[in-house]
Order: sequence, then structure tokens, then C-alpha cells
Amino acid sequence: MDREEESQLIKSIRKGNLQDFERIIDSYEKVLLHIAYYTVGNKEDAEDLCQETFIKLFKHIRSFIPRKGSLKNYLYRTLINLCYSHLTKTRKFSINVMEEENFSFTIKEEKGEISSIINKLLKFLSPRERIVFVLKEIEDLEYNEIAKVLKLNEITVRRHNSMARQKLKELIEKNYPEYGRLYEKNT
Repeated sequence: MDREEESQLIKSIRKGNLQDFERIIDSYEKVLLHIAYYTVGNKEDAEDLCQETFIKLFKHIRSFIPRKGSLKNYLYRTLINLCYSHLTKTRKFSINVMEEENFSFTIKEEKGEISSIINKLLKFLSPRERIVFVLKEIEDLEYNEIAKVLKLNEITVRRHNSMARQKLKELIEKNYPEYGRLYEKNT
């Protein structure tokens, strides 16, 4: 969705067209669920945080100024802030690997045990490392996009991703030595 389309949708929603709000939800819901799931570690919390993100957008749609930033960045930033708050409140840093069809996400579309292992090991990353890793390695955002969303400089984002990748590599080598080389090829 480009900025012009976003701007038109926002104007339409401000006039009361709720179908256009549903278009926004349809466009961003899946990616927000991915981010929330990998960040907080379970389906129910991920769904709640995504719903809260869309509620915040709806409540603030009248004050949202498209020229100040993209809708995508606004949604990502809102979700990430909610995830950080959730993690801080609950101190939940565990990932439950889900077998359910809608939540069987894999790292960069890889199938197999290595992605399941990485999913399990995400709990050992700090919340910031985890969110940077999710945005870069799973959602395939560019470093400059992640920096904008997180309001960090690009070097810091690169450093967090590098630290996350290094921690995951070490954890795989220690706990799953048979997959060490496979992880190297895929990262």
C-alpha cells in the first residue's frame, strides 16, 4: 500500500467509511500477527496486541498525519510498543512453538527442524534483539526501515541483529550441534 492510497483510506475512514478500515486490517493483520507472535511468544497475546494496535489506530485516525510517516510504520511502532509493555508487565520471554496451521511460521519460509529450533531459541534474546531479528530475518525489512520503526539509528539496529544472530548461532552450536552448519548456510 503506497502513501497516496493510505492517505485516501484515512480520509475515507475519517468520513465514516468503516470498510476502508477493514481494508487496512486486511492489509496489515498477518504481518502484525507474525511480529507479535515472535515477540511475545503465544497466539492469544499476539492476537490481543494486534487488536489493540488497530483499536489505537481507529481512536487516533483523526489526528494521524500521513505526511509525517507511513501507516505501516505507525502500526509497527504501535505494536512494538505494546509488545514491549506486555513483556515488561508479564515478564514472559518464552516462545511456544505452535503446531496450528495459521501460526506455524518459519524463518524465511524454510521448512524443517532448524526453523522450529530457532523459534524455540528466540526466548533467549532480549526483547530488542528479538524484535530486530523478527523484523529483519522473518519480515525481511531493510535496516533503514527497522531504524525508522524503532526510532533507532541504523548502526544500532545492525548491531542488535548481529548480536541476535550470534546468540542464536552459539545456542544452536551448544544445544543442537548437528544443525550448526545448516544454520550457517541459511543466515
